[in-house]
Amino acid sequence: MISLHVLYKDYVNTSTQTLKDKIRSELSLQIGAGFDSCCQRLERCFEQTEKFTNTQQKNGQPNGNGIFTRKSGEPYINHTLRVALILIRERITDFDVILAAIMHDLFEDTSYTYEMAEREFGGVVADLINCVTNVTESQRKMELTEAEADNIDYANIIKRCSGRRIAFYIKFADRLDNLMTISSMPRDKQLKKVSDTKKYLLPLMEMLGARRFKSYIENAIFKIESALEGDGVNDYEFISRAVEYSYAFQSTAKTVEALRHYFCITQRIANGCRIVYPTIYEISQQLKEQGFSAQQFKQNRFRYNVYLLVDEGVAKPSIASICSAILAIANEQELLAVEGITGDGVELVDDIQNHYLLKAISPVEYNIMQFGSTESQLPIVESYTIEDELTPDKILVYHLPDSEPKHLPRGSTVTDFAFSLGDEVGLFLAAARVNGEPADFATELHDKDKIEVFTTDIRNLYTIKVSWLLHCKTARAKHSLCTHLQGQIDRLIERINKYEK
Repeated sequence: MISLHVLYKDYVNTSTQTLKDKIRSELSLQIGAGFDSCCQRLERCFEQTEKFTNTQQKNGQPNGNGIFTRKSGEPYINHTLRVALILIRERITDFDVILAAIMHDLFEDTSYTYEMAEREFGGVVADLINCVTNVTESQRKMELTEAEADNIDYANIIKRCSGRRIAFYIKFADRLDNLMTISSMPRDKQLKKVSDTKKYLLPLMEMLGARRFKSYIENAIFKIESALEGDGVNDYEFISRAVEYSYAFQSTAKTVEALRHYFCITQRIANGCRIVYPTIYEISQQLKEQGFSAQQFKQNRFRYNVYLLVDEGVAKPSIASICSAILAIANEQELLAVEGITGDGVELVDDIQNHYLLKAISPVEYNIMQFGSTESQLPIVESYTIEDELTPDKILVYHLPDSEPKHLPRGSTVTDFAFSLGDEVGLFLAAARVNGEPADFATELHDKDKIEVFTTDIRNLYTIKVSWLLHCKTARAKHSLCTHLQGQIDRLIERINKYEK
């Protein structure tokens, strides 16, 4: 919450030159001595992006000065510069990735081409831009419904990005900035953007383990939906104001500073101390769980995760030494107390009953926990053999109405069960009941469950959703879905070829 708030407080309604300066200074700070050798490419990237976004937009109208702007009135390049800054703030500083983030809209919205990017900036940058480029206007003119085009867009993005997983993070940062600067768009456009984000990107973030981006984007969606409710009560703004003046949140800063001072400065055990604050959206969800409305939020206490960052190769402090440190801090400041021990962490409570879970982890572990691994491939099964299903850990379920027995790997879901009956059932699953009760597609099955499944009469393969992969546990179901997502792309290419002839 804090970094997101600071990011947009500093960067929205900021001049293009200031944004460029921030990119230069933050990259220089994080890359260090290697930055100087990259400067020429960065300046050329700024130059080309500004030139093409200002004068060669495929959509929109230029202003009185002949410059194309966003609906808010700001230059297009400001959006792409903020996308790069989001990545830099989140410690993604690979130079090719930052250049691609700055130029990510050029293929889609201007006459700038893959070949031009490859010639000027190299194949990696060109590939990354291509990964996050949506279908072109010529493709959209081919009797595709809006829903079909959207499905193709996201299936295409997943296919391209799966080989360069870091490209997904450009897409996430792009969507985050779009959501955070959406207020100038018509209400229906805002709702469409929110709907698409929930339908396609949030499940993808869940699959990738991109918890931090998912948290940011859920928060942005909550802000938009609160503003559009139109009943005069804006839950997001109410909680934001309450948090700003909440002593509970001020107390956390004192707690984290005390921990940082002891472990990082006095003892030199850790090189940093990070607290993961709940977003406004997460606070609203906690309030709901506690039976409160947003308007009842005043001084509620929350649970925070706090991490001591210990370099690789350095022994992590033991649970006992952490408890001893807390006692030392408590004796000195009367601020903290140990409440309990759980797993590899220590539960703490401060002087006003805020709760903390303190863990010691490496910076690499912290980054993977927050963002997922940006190096590995998507967790999608590319091939399937019957051996994948021959696990000894099985459950026995029954297919109604004939009570036909089926054996499935433990952990299987309703979706897995549907695919076990054949692709015609799995791909067109519409509803299900487990033991007589309605069940969603992600419902986990257990021994002796009785399952009914119902399929749709609309047999359109364009309705297959990437998000369904989240509901699959078996290799068979994942393979079937991946095969048909690939089929969507192949059929689109065939239609494009016919259209262009």
